[in-house]
Amino acid sequence: MNETQQLSVWNMLQNAKAMQEALKMEWERTDYFQELYSDIRYYGYRYNDGSDPPGQSPATDTQALEILDAKQAYDLRIIKLKEKYSRWRAFLQTIDEQTAQLLENHFELGQEVTHRDLTFLFRSASRAWESMENAREKGAEEEVREEYQEMCRKFPELRRKSPRRHPYLIDGEIVQLTQMEYTMKQSREYYATK
Repeated sequence: MNETQQLSVWNMLQNAKAMQEALKMEWERTDYFQELYSDIRYYGYRYNDGSDPPGQSPATDTQALEILDAKQAYDLRIIKLKEKYSRWRAFLQTIDEQTAQLLENHFELGQEVTHRDLTFLFRSASRAWESMENAREKGAEEEVREEYQEMCRKFPELRRKSPRRHPYLIDGEIVQLTQMEYTMKQSREYYATK
């Protein structure tokens, strides 16, 4: 198997195991959230003769935002894992039933498959997986392109502008050049004098 096929097999494995990981994370969700609250730093003041300023605030508002971010990231991870698993299930629907059953048994249930069958499975399935992933990536790129074009229609100032030209005095003449053109011209003149 070449490197691309190996990567495809690894991706298939990750997608097949994604639901198990998502369910495990859902099971541990409450404990994880509780641990976030146990890490709160409380106010503390130093006791002294009064000449030193009191202790620093632990910025509880910042801590609250950090906890909210961690909760959202955890939930988003679960959602992404479920999306990966649904891609895996959709992939199994696109290939022949026997191959799909063998892949499901091997990746999800951990059943042993002979080396010869496994090699054949991986070669045929990796090609199908690659084509599905390429189509998905192209769709995502097209979606981003459409969103960018929509944003540019709403906010024309976001559209990339050509490099700004500045006036430079060269050989007694004012010339409009970009910063890059001017730097390249200077370096050419510098090396021409050596």
